[in-house]
Amino acid sequence: MGTNGLPAARVVSGALDNLFEVQFLRRKGPSPAGLAYAVEFSGDLMEWSAGQTPVVTSLGEDWESVAVRDVAPNSNLSRFARVSVTLQP
Repeated sequence: MGTNGLPAARVVSGALDNLFEVQFLRRKGPSPAGLAYAVEFSGDLMEWSAGQTPVVTSLGEDWESVAVRDVAPNSNLSRFARVSVTLQP
């Protein structure tokens, strides 16, 4: 995870392949402060798709760590990730 609060990306070893993973911090709750987070991956910066189901780890009373892995194996091709944060009504 980034030390300054920004998302961090890395390649992790999976059961069969290496996978691109993004990890970030968020406040706890179903929609804390009305924010929704979405992690997406792309091979060309044009078409984006959701990753695997997030893995959430508690970091105390107010914060949690969220890790999301790409569904496409990392086969030395270019892969990109983004974390979108939107305000919910």
